[in-house]
Amino acid sequence: MKLPIGSYISISFEIKYLEHGEEHILATTKEKVSEEEGKERVVDRPRIIRLGDGEIPEFFEKLLQELEVEIGKEHNIEVPPEKAYGKRDTKMIEAIPLKRFRRLLQQERLVTEDGTKRLAPGKIVYANLGEIRIYYGRILHIGDRDVIVDRNHPLAGKTMYVWFKIHKVVEPTASNDEKVSIILEKFFGETSSFLRTRFLSKNTLEIELSKDYFMRFPKIDRSIAETILREVYVPKTLLLARASLLFKDLGVTKIVWIDEYEAKIEVPPKEEAKEEEHAESVESVRGQGADGSQNKKD
Repeated sequence: MKLPIGSYISISFEIKYLEHGEEHILATTKEKVSEEEGKERVVDRPRIIRLGDGEIPEFFEKLLQELEVEIGKEHNIEVPPEKAYGKRDTKMIEAIPLKRFRRLLQQERLVTEDGTKRLAPGKIVYANLGEIRIYYGRILHIGDRDVIVDRNHPLAGKTMYVWFKIHKVVEPTASNDEKVSIILEKFFGETSSFLRTRFLSKNTLEIELSKDYFMRFPKIDRSIAETILREVYVPKTLLLARASLLFKDLGVTKIVWIDEYEAKIEVPPKEEAKEEEHAESVESVRGQGADGSQNKKD
């Protein structure tokens, strides 16, 4: 199958390249997890991406669109430089007058990787477009009059080795329920199983966090509170910040969030003791006559 733009894809992948005979990982879904006795193991954590949104390298997105992929199958692809970050081009090495270069830095039209105005060979420079910074080049040499900058992409001339496995695909033609489900899984992971959704109107989506989520925690202390924050409220903030996903695919312009929580009230031991004393006192009064003598049954 071919994957159309706008598809949601649950995918595992690793992209690497060789430099001086050593492997370098550019991007991966695999993580090293520490275990007992200082040991580590590798865990794969698949990502959910929306194809065409730039969440993975551009050449990888194009690769996914061009290939006939199969769900559950492992793919190993060698991508030559011209289909990745391009071949190295000597014409992309330019000399910029030193005074002009310093002026661009002062005006912050160019910014260095460490944010300082100090120039040094090997330092990366970015074009500053407000909230966006775009790779401009790498400084090769600083002379008395000029700065020599390599405008080639830092990975130009590199062959990329791509491994990937697709676990699930929700295409643009899928139902709203399928899209909502995978969007919530994208942000909340396994916690999305505790979220219930329904459309209150054509463009209003209600998301309810079930009380069953909180039932997992018999006592909410600081550590558990941090877990809840990480699993629920940080993803919620990210979802709202990227609400355009719900708008683009579902037409949602309003999200109503509901936290369903059922408090467990436990009576402290002291209170229980007071209640027992009060009950005994009442029974004692009931057992006395008007003159304070004990009532007796015949």
